[in-house]
Parts: sequence; C-alpha cells; structure tokens
Amino acid sequence: SGNRLAVTVNNEGVYLSSDRGVTWTLANITDSSNFVWAEVTSDHSGQHLTAVGAPAEFGYASIYSSHDFGMTWAAATSTCYYSTLYGLPDVSISHDGQYQYASFGWCGLRSTDYGATWTDMPSNSRLTACNGTGQSVVAIDNSARSILSSTDYGVTWTYLDTSIANWMSFASIVMDTSGLNIVVGGYDPRAVIASADGGATWSYITPVGGSFATTFPLRMVADASAKHLLIAQELKSTVNPLVTAFLPESVPTAKPTGAAPLGYDSSPANLTVKSYASVKDAQFFLVPANVTSIKVTIFAASGGNYSASWTTDVGMPGRGGMISSFVPVTPGEVLMVMVGSIGANGADGQGAEGGFNGGGLGNGAGGGATDIR
Repeated sequence: SGNRLAVTVNNEGVYLSSDRGVTWTLANITDSSNFVWAEVTSDHSGQHLTAVGAPAEFGYASIYSSHDFGMTWAAATSTCYYSTLYGLPDVSISHDGQYQYASFGWCGLRSTDYGATWTDMPSNSRLTACNGTGQSVVAIDNSARSILSSTDYGVTWTYLDTSIANWMSFASIVMDTSGLNIVVGGYDPRAVIASADGGATWSYITPVGGSFATTFPLRMVADASAKHLLIAQELKSTVNPLVTAFLPESVPTAKPTGAAPLGYDSSPANLTVKSYASVKDAQFFLVPANVTSIKVTIFAASGGNYSASWTTDVGMPGRGGMISSFVPVTPGEVLMVMVGSIGANGADGQGAEGGFNGGGLGNGAGGGATDIR
C-alpha cells in the first residue's frame, strides 16, 4: 500500500513510518547510535525488514532483521567487512522476505531464512537485485565492470555478456518480478542499459524526463515491472585542467550512426586541434571523411599528495607520463577518449580514492590512465 516506510540515518539508527512518512519513530536497535548505517529494506508487506550497518567505517558489518514490522530486531553474524571505500552496502530481498542478498563491495552474503542467518556467496559483488521469488539474482561484481547472474538462489553464478558496454563501470541495477527485465546504470560513461530477456541481450535506453549530462545514475528503485524507475543521481566533476589529450583533426557536427548515446562531441567542424580535459567519463571523437591518420598526444594523471598530522612533511605524488604518436584511423570511425583524473590526497593513513580510469586506492591515491579506444 505504500503506507510503511523505513530509512537509515548515520549514528542514529532506523526510522519507521506507518503513515506514508507523516510521522516517524526510531527503531529499538541496541547501540544503533554508534553505527554507520548503509541501508534498510523490506518485503512487500513491510513485515520482514533487514538493516545493514557497522560500528565504524571499517569493520565487520552488522546485519539486523525484524519480522514484526520493525517492533523488535535481532542481530545476525556477518563474515563481511563494511568499508565506505568500497561503496555503500546493498541488500535485495524477495517479495515474501525469505531470500535476501547483501553486497559489501568485495564480499557477498545470502540468506534463505528471512535474514536470520547468512552464508558467503561465491560472487564478490557491489550491488545485487533479485526477482519476486528470489530465485533469479543479478549482481555487479567488485570490479564494477561485469554483471553476474544466478538462477538458483545465489548458489552458482555466471557472467552475462555485456559487451555492448564493455567500457562501462556499473553503478546501479534493478530487476523486475519475472527476472526477465533488468536495468543497469553506469557512471563511466554515464548511460543506462537494459535487457528484456534475463540478460541475454542488451540495449541503451534514455530515461524520459532525465538527463545524465552532468550526473550519473547512482542508485535506482523500480516498480514490479522495472519500467518505472526512481533514479538518484550524483553530480560528476567536469574540471581537471592538468590532464589533457589532444586530437589534431577536425570534428564534424553530424552524429555518427551507432555512436554511444552520451558524451558525443559536437564541436564546430573547423577545428584542427581538439583538447580533451578529464570529465571522469568517456568522451567521443568521430574521424572525419578522408582522414586516415591522426597525431595523438596523451598525458596521464598524477597521483595525490600524502600528509600526516604528526609532521609538516608532505609526500609528493608521482607525475603522470606523456606519449605522442601518429595513430592510423578509418574515416567515420568513432574513437572513445578516456582521460584520467588526479588521485585524491590522503592523510594519516586514511585511504583515498584513485583517479578516474584505473587509479589505485592509497594513502596518496594513484592517478588515472589516459587512453583512446
């Protein structure tokens, strides 16, 4: 009916509403104010709920379940660590609440008893989604580059063929009641792909009334058909002037047939030099007619600084490399330009996020690579 709602608030706990969000009460979970909370989900009736948190930003995840609409809660044992460096944990649940799947970025768990006990899944997943019965499950793996599928309640897994988006990093995933319709949002590049046959084939879709020009689909919520989506978007940085790639050829204004739907370059046709700064996303270049070779100069991104509170010294990062070469091309060919971004600065041993396009995590994170595909 939509009357019952549940949300998590860091260092507070799980809040419940039975009147469509007009009033809220704090669930009675022991020491909930000490937890970094990630998510709460429920079955269709609202009777069975599962919430995921942790006592610190890095530690064993805490999984709590309720079977009486949130009145009482019980803790379950978890073998997975929770860390915000791996992204927010995720829980998907069957319509009746019996089958549940939890993802922690590098570790996955499954429950077949309404969240009371959990066992390791053979797949390491960032996000999961299941159909109405819980038998069919899909997951974004820990690399964020592949999608896994299970048709036996998460016991065995196979990789789906997503070669249509073989350069994409996936950020969100939903599945309909039947398990046939799957929608996946990507942040590298910004796009959405969908399948109507359980992941056998895929196509790009453009959400009506939405735009990913400066954002990407961070999380999605779907109805039972997966045709109506609520998409939470995250703003992406468009400024990084220290990392640039150059394509010294003209750029036509006509969009090529079959080109990727987002990020296409539509600069004036009279340019002879084209510079690409890092936007933390894919960019595209259409080779003009009669052009069979272009000169490309590529700069990779530098790493981030490292500092510590007990010293004034600052660890300086390694600088990105540079290469220049002539590249053979075919008129009408669409090239994808991936420009790496600078790694984030780190301090006091806290891990920092690597730069776009392959930068590694670290106390002074690695810069991203720059390449043309």
